[in-house]
Amino acid sequence: MVSFPDFITRAGKIWSVLHSNALFRFGLHTIRNIAIFLIIAIAALILHEVVVFLEELNMPVFITGLLTFGEYGALVIDVVWFLGDLGIRAIRLLIALWKKPVETGI
Repeated sequence: MVSFPDFITRAGKIWSVLHSNALFRFGLHTIRNIAIFLIIAIAALILHEVVVFLEELNMPVFITGLLTFGEYGALVIDVVWFLGDLGIRAIRLLIALWKKPVETGI
């Protein structure tokens, strides 16, 4: 039976091996960035629904326009951040693979 401290040590060693792999890091960061992208996109979608609700209540155009501007601003910044980070990480991955190709064992 494996003791708990021994399990933590083994898990740390496995994590360090995985994290040193460029493909694993790229996938991990991509999944994290997709989650962040979805959270911000859902917030923009909720803000859009708030704007629609406020327009039905005949709120002043200034308020709904300002909220719409914030909604589109958040969405544009989110897309630019996501694609920019994805591009930078893809370039880093290509450089890492160029320096040390992945051993497939085939």
